Amino acid sequence: MTKNFKLVLTMIIGLIVIGITITVFFLGTVGPRVSLDWQSLSFVLLSELLLFGMLTFFTMSSSTSNAQIIKTGILSTLTIYWAVSVIFALLRHLFAKHQNIFVIINILLIGIVIIVSILLNMVALKIQSIDKKTSNSMLFLQDIEKRLYSLASNDNYSEFKQGLHSLYEKVRFSDKIGTSSHDKTISDEMDNLEKMISSNAAGKKEKTEKAISQILFLIKQRNMEISQSKRGGF
Repeated sequence: MTKNFKLVLTMIIGLIVIGITITVFFLGTVGPRVSLDWQSLSFVLLSELLLFGMLTFFTMSSSTSNAQIIKTGILSTLTIYWAVSVIFALLRHLFAKHQNIFVIINILLIGIVIIVSILLNMVALKIQSIDKKTSNSMLFLQDIEKRLYSLASNDNYSEFKQGLHSLYEKVRFSDKIGTSSHDKTISDEMDNLEKMISSNAAGKKEKTEKAISQILFLIKQRNMEISQSKRGGF
C-alpha cells in the first residue's frame, strides 16, 4: 500500500466519519436544538478533526521505529478523546441545567490531550536526538576504520603494516556507540597519519610509527571514557 493511497484512504475515512456524525446529529436530535446540542456537536467534530488531521499528517511523514511508537501514543490519546467526546455528547441532556460544567469538562479534555501530545512529542524529539548522536558516533569510527583498512592494505606502506593492522583491529572491535572528548583529536591525528605516511619527509618512519602509537593510545582512552560513561561514571 503506497503512501499516497494511505493518505487518500485516511482522508476519505475521515470525511465519512464526520459526515456520519453530522447526519446522526440532524436526524437523531428530537425537538428543537438548543445551545447544548450545538456545543456537543462542535466538540465531537473538533475531536474528529484532530484525530484524522493528525492521522493524515503522520501518514504523510516518515519516521523511525522509535518515533512510530510515539505517534501511536498520540493517535491513541486522540482516539480516546474522540470516544469520550462522543459519550459526553450522547449524555449531554444530563447537563441541561449545567451547561457551563459540560463546556468546562470538554475544555479540560482538550487541555489534557494537548499536554499529553506535547509530552509525547518531547519524548519523540529526545529519541530522535539520541538516535542522531548514536548514528554520528558510529559513522565517525566506521570512517576511521575504513581509512585504516585502506592504509593497512596498501602495499606501498608494507613497512608499517603490522602497526596499521593492530590499530585497525583495535578500532574495528571498539564500541562505536557514544561520543568521546578524544574524537576530535583522533580525527586530527588520523589526518596527520595519512599525510605523514604518504610523504617522503625526513624521519618519516619514526613520525609515522609515533602517529600510529598516538592514535592507538587515544582509541584506548576513548574506549575507557565510553565504558565509564555507560556505567554511570563509576
